[in-house]
Amino acid sequence: MCKNAEAGCSVTCPLVHRKKHQDSSPFELMACPNEGCSAWVFHGALAEHQQHCQQAGRQHCPLGCGATLGTAELAHYHCDLKLPEAWSERQEHSQMLLQGLQGRVHRVHHAGSWPSSATSWKMMPRM
Repeated sequence: MCKNAEAGCSVTCPLVHRKKHQDSSPFELMACPNEGCSAWVFHGALAEHQQHCQQAGRQHCPLGCGATLGTAELAHYHCDLKLPEAWSERQEHSQMLLQGLQGRVHRVHHAGSWPSSATSWKMMPRM
C-alpha cells in the first residue's frame, strides 16, 4: 500500500516498485519549486498550482542585490546596485547642461544684450 493512502492514493504495488511510485504519486505532498513560494501541494496538482503561483517565473536580480523579481518587474527594476552609476550619469548630464547654459549667458552678456554692471537695472525697458 502507498504511504499516501490516507491522502487518497489507492495504488498497491510490489515493494520493489514502491519507491518509484511514491516519488511520482499524484498524492505525494511536495513543496512548490518556485523560489519564494512556501506552498505545499500534491504532486498531481503541481502543474495547476504553478499556473497561478505568485512566485512563478521569478528570478534573482542579475546584479546580485538579492531581489527576486517576476519577468515584468525585471524589465522595469531599478537595482540599488545601479544607483551610484545612475547618479554619476545624471551628474554628468547636469554638468553638461549647466556648462551649456553658462556658455549662453556668457555669449548674451558679451553681445551687449545683457546690462553691464555700469547700467542700472532701473533704466532697462520693461516688457
